[in-house]
Amino acid sequence: VDWCCYLTNKVFCNTDQFTKATRITAINFTGVGLTGPLLLTLSNLTAMVFLQLRGNKLKGEIPDSFKSLTKLTFLDLGFNYFRGTLTASLGFMTELVQLKIDDNFFFGHVPFEALAKLSKLTVFEM
Repeated sequence: VDWCCYLTNKVFCNTDQFTKATRITAINFTGVGLTGPLLLTLSNLTAMVFLQLRGNKLKGEIPDSFKSLTKLTFLDLGFNYFRGTLTASLGFMTELVQLKIDDNFFFGHVPFEALAKLSKLTVFEM
């Protein structure tokens, strides 16, 4: 039984047919009251393609370690309390199609050189 499917449709997994390893591929914790900084351990979920944490009370910066999430196609961190400058490590997420970081407290320059590497990006909300 795949335990991921039983978390009220918030966490989804995929089981490799050869290794039988189960890996988290999607997390949707929209508006569930999360607080504090992003956990650095999220960076270990390298099979993840969808991460939605919109509408919580998360704060701090987007960790540089997120550059290991190279399979992400959808990242939504909007409507939280993130601050600081955007990290150039976003440029490592080359599969991103949608990046939503609107309604936070970012400041400084936008790393356009990193964003230019996101050739599949069709939605960017800041």
